This record gives sequence, C-alpha cells and structure tokens, in this order.
Amino acid sequence: MPAIIDYLRVSGDAMYICLCNRITESEIDQAIHNGANSLRELQQTLSLGTNCGCCLEVANGMLQEAAAEKAPCLNELFYAA
Repeated sequence: MPAIIDYLRVSGDAMYICLCNRITESEIDQAIHNGANSLRELQQTLSLGTNCGCCLEVANGMLQEAAAEKAPCLNELFYAA
C-alpha cells in the first residue's frame, strides 16, 4: 500500500479509498472481515470502483493482504515438523 495510507492509519484520520463513492479504508476492511474476498464482492456490497475505478488497485492490495493473513505459513509448518 502507498505510504500515505500507513501514515493516515497511524494518525487515526479516515482514509478515503474510493473518492467517487466516499468509501473509506475502514468500510473496505469491514466488508472483507464480513466475508468479501474479491473485487466483485466489494463492488456489489459497497459500490467500490463502479465509477472511475482508480480505487481498485488499493482495494485489491487490501484483499491480498487479508488473504495472506488468513493463509497458514508453509514455512512455519515445515519447521514445526
């Protein structure tokens, strides 16, 4: 994610990811937490990226980050054996 997102996350300010539809990072996080696991599902639940689409790259990064957190680390399993 761009460094500005990390800065705003630390400062506590709302970070708008989709300016066209006024969708914040926390709204996307909540949708992912509630089970959205694709851009299509985020578009259906939040109307994310349905205008200009500039937000889709950041939203996709958030989805990938969430998927990586859910997936077990294969190296940990290898070393635990």
